[in-house]
Amino acid sequence: RPAPRVRVPHVLALGAAYADAALSRLIGREPQIPLEGVRMARHSMFVNTEKARAELGFSPGPLTAAFERAVRWYESSGYVRVARRADMAAARAA
Repeated sequence: RPAPRVRVPHVLALGAAYADAALSRLIGREPQIPLEGVRMARHSMFVNTEKARAELGFSPGPLTAAFERAVRWYESSGYVRVARRADMAAARAA
């Protein structure tokens, strides 16, 4: 699914995330708007791997493999429910 094309002012997204977090606590569900995600979205996060390549011999691999390793780690550490992984596989296939 493509990323949303609508730009939302950060203050509006942050307010919605706080409201969603409060509502989620009241009704006992996971927030639909992750507060940390909204905070992180405000910053451009680009990295340069040249120093790691030169000093450590780092060689970046495919993003898909890195993402799958990260998902497995989050699952094994208890941050993500296993059922969600099946949902992600189905979404990737679509």
